[in-house]
Amino acid sequence: MSVRSRPVLLVVDADSDNLAQAKEREQALMGYLLPAATRAPYQVCVAVPSIAIIAQTFAQNPTAAQIHDLQQHPLVQRITQFLSSAFSQAS
Repeated sequence: MSVRSRPVLLVVDADSDNLAQAKEREQALMGYLLPAATRAPYQVCVAVPSIAIIAQTFAQNPTAAQIHDLQQHPLVQRITQFLSSAFSQAS
C-alpha cells in the first residue's frame, strides 16, 4: 500500500452472521492496514453473509431482477461506493 500509493479494497468473509462480530473484525482489519496506509484510500468490507452465499443466491444466468437485487446488496453498494470514490480522487 505505502510503496505504490494505490487504492486498496479488502473484501473478506465475516465467518459469522453476527453483525457485531463482523463490525469488530472490520475495525480490527482497518487497524492492521492503517500503519501501511499513505494518502491512497483503503477500505475493508466484511461480507455478511459470506461471499459464497451471496454468489449462490444469484443464478449462473441471472435475470434483470436478480442483477438489480445484487446491485442493491449492501456489500456491493460499499464496493461500488469505494471504487467510485477512488477513481474520482485519481482523476
